[in-house]
Amino acid sequence: MTDLGDKSIGDFRSSVLRLYLLIAAPASVSVAITYYYLGVEGMTLSNAVNGAISVFLCVCFLTNRVSFEIAAPIFVLSTALTMMMGIYYGSDLVDSRPWLLLLPLGLCTLFGANTGRIWCGLILLAAVTVMQIKPGPYPIVSTAIFAFVYITMSALTVAFCQFNEVNVRTIAKLSHTDSLTGLYNRQFFEEWSNNVFNRSLRTRESIAVYMVDIDSFKKYNDYYGHQLGDQALAQVAEVIRSSARRGTDLTFRYGGEEFCVICSGINLSDAELLGNNIIERVRNLKIPHAKSEHHVLTVSVGLSHHEELESESPESLLRYADAALYAAKSKGRNGLHTNIGRKKPDASSVIHQSA
Repeated sequence: MTDLGDKSIGDFRSSVLRLYLLIAAPASVSVAITYYYLGVEGMTLSNAVNGAISVFLCVCFLTNRVSFEIAAPIFVLSTALTMMMGIYYGSDLVDSRPWLLLLPLGLCTLFGANTGRIWCGLILLAAVTVMQIKPGPYPIVSTAIFAFVYITMSALTVAFCQFNEVNVRTIAKLSHTDSLTGLYNRQFFEEWSNNVFNRSLRTRESIAVYMVDIDSFKKYNDYYGHQLGDQALAQVAEVIRSSARRGTDLTFRYGGEEFCVICSGINLSDAELLGNNIIERVRNLKIPHAKSEHHVLTVSVGLSHHEELESESPESLLRYADAALYAAKSKGRNGLHTNIGRKKPDASSVIHQSA
């Protein structure tokens, strides 16, 4: 299952990189022009190159032509090399040490506390090396003071980012999971189903959408009480979660006694095998249900399977699965019905009452 914390942190880092690129692109060009008029040739060239790289990355990243994993390291390396040039040409006029002290914040927000710590150490090592290669403007005391301040800022930034990442993961889990079953909730389904659909549309991989409904659950609740009803919901949810256990499988509590499963890159036979496995495992729980014709708690499953998406939408896939669930209920419950391809469901069966 998708890690909500990783997704939230990944979205945050992508937003931070976009912000940094939008600031760095015009700033580097402006600084290059300034150094050109000041006659500092080395800094003019390095900032011009950095500006060109920043502009290129900005355009490519904002148009989704370059991934975060490629854009972030290139941006950091280009910026760090430009700052090293500032240290090398250090004088009363040019010295990038103050700006270099801002890098720990950028590194940790882009790469996280653990990887950011490594980047901070490498850049400090490079900066101290450059200072010693050109020792004139940088006596040992000056270098030591800079290193102490840089290490202190890095340590504080790493600690802050570690604390922040824990909070992000906790908040993401609380806001996107159902408290009773531990599955993803309806809100996350609305947010994430479009991403899964768009990925399948882009990669032309197959996709399966399941609607799972507990049979005669209202009668179960009325007869056994809501406390046992909640326990039954949690047990069924665990069966669904443990059955759909691939990394790309997503399981949701869609509402009440209804669950939804989305699987990417799964062929029809495996998709139907998964649906039947959920049905069998729930039946094997042997949860007594005196008001059911099967005498134990059972589920019905509607499956919508598409080998390749074209003009469909997330809403239409859900309607196909919902119509399949209605058909499974109509055939006596405790079974699977499959809608294959782009076959449109009968309008009269799209909306159903949970039995």
